[in-house]
Amino acid sequence: MTTSSARCSRCAGDDRIETFDVFHALVFPTSSERFVLCTRTPTGQVRDVMVAAHGREDRKAAMRVRAEKDGPEWTFGMLGEAGVLTMPNWALYISKWDWRGWLDNTLDELAGSRARGLVVDVRGHKGGLDCGDPIIARLIDRDLKLDSAQRRVRYRKTPADLDRYLDTWDNSFRDWDDDAVDIGDGWFRLKSETEDGPVSPAKGPRFSGKVIVLTDSQNSSATFQCADRIQSRGLGQLVGQPTGGNQRGINGGAHIFLRLPGSGLEVDLPLIGCFSLTQKPDAGLTPDVRVDLTAQDIASGRDHVMEAALAALGWGSCRDAQFAAGAICSAGNKKQARIAPRLPVLFD
Repeated sequence: MTTSSARCSRCAGDDRIETFDVFHALVFPTSSERFVLCTRTPTGQVRDVMVAAHGREDRKAAMRVRAEKDGPEWTFGMLGEAGVLTMPNWALYISKWDWRGWLDNTLDELAGSRARGLVVDVRGHKGGLDCGDPIIARLIDRDLKLDSAQRRVRYRKTPADLDRYLDTWDNSFRDWDDDAVDIGDGWFRLKSETEDGPVSPAKGPRFSGKVIVLTDSQNSSATFQCADRIQSRGLGQLVGQPTGGNQRGINGGAHIFLRLPGSGLEVDLPLIGCFSLTQKPDAGLTPDVRVDLTAQDIASGRDHVMEAALAALGWGSCRDAQFAAGAICSAGNKKQARIAPRLPVLFD
């Protein structure tokens, strides 16, 4: 028995647990041992491929796992006069890793070097903590006032009968108390969250080189906000694909995890809605240099986005940038093979 119920579905393959993997089984339950996938090769050929179904243990073995639960999540290296900071995860709410100390030391090293440029790679994830603010703090010499925005929630206090099914890293999210002002229509405005405070210059040395942030459609929360602040304030350029998120406002800032007692399923609920107080486009961010991902890039392992970033930093030629990006990709694959290996992709 075979099935091709999701022939037109797409899966980016960037997440540890893909939304497609979760919902496909719920929407199209099956006991089939094989699936038919409609594939398109890098050369444009379309054909059906039959693949074996994965069991629970197979799926667990293919999932991304971290070698050290509280070990370093990011990497940094110098490539000539360019620093490359790779940050594949900002969801460090319960991590014991001192990411602030690591980042401070890294930025000290960068500022003390002869680096003329910095590439910050935040592709492939939505966000988490505001890990980009310490970077921004090294790029400014005065307070950076952020755009005014109103943050709203839909409740003042979580219902008592639901509390035992709710989990979060900060229990103040359960009761906003007087901080939540009723503004009608089921909305409460957070007084302390009405306007983001400024980002102040860091105590450490300032970095005056050129900054490039690599983006893609996954950047929809804290990474989106960081990219927005860097681009809109002229602190650096964005290279890659358009971001996720929305310039009119995004959800986030606080989350509660609802675990259903019968099924054990977890629902992650963003609690705060951010509403811009000025007119903004109903869209994400358009990069200064757009570089679209192609099937050929995936098949060959070539990183055109990194190549474009290095070229923008002044590498002598596209060939030089291609060589350097290839070196970064090779080194990153060796590092990430232990932290976040990619799932295999079938191509001719």
